Amino acid sequence: AAVVAPGMATASAVAAPILVPTPTDPARRRERGFDHALLLASAAGEATGLRVVELLERTRAVEALHGLGRPDRRRALDQAIAVRASANLRAQADPAALIILVDDIWTSGATFEAAAKALTVAGWQHVAAVAVARDPLRAPSVTSTGAM
Repeated sequence: AAVVAPGMATASAVAAPILVPTPTDPARRRERGFDHALLLASAAGEATGLRVVELLERTRAVEALHGLGRPDRRRALDQAIAVRASANLRAQADPAALIILVDDIWTSGATFEAAAKALTVAGWQHVAAVAVARDPLRAPSVTSTGAM
């Protein structure tokens, strides 16, 4: 038997990280015929052995974010993502576990911020995010005359 110092958790007592896909708008899922974030999270789960739990849902339709700046993206996603109301979610995802949000692209971070906020408000303590691609918003360039 292993000896553990007081206050230190054994490896078996530490909750394993959980992959959580960012929620896709149901209309966009129907339009595409698939949920890109869920597919990516599932592939990552198979590759790593981590569980995938669909903890989040969209609470309302959101305008297309393509072409919007950071403030408009944040405003569009304000209170648009919530933890699913399913009673068994707490059993599937320990609030002490590291939640790793999964999405296809990280542009402004607004989707990850809205998802992380919903999780932390609901009691999850540790949230990280991972995306397959990064497309940072760039400030418009200014010409020598000052016009954009």
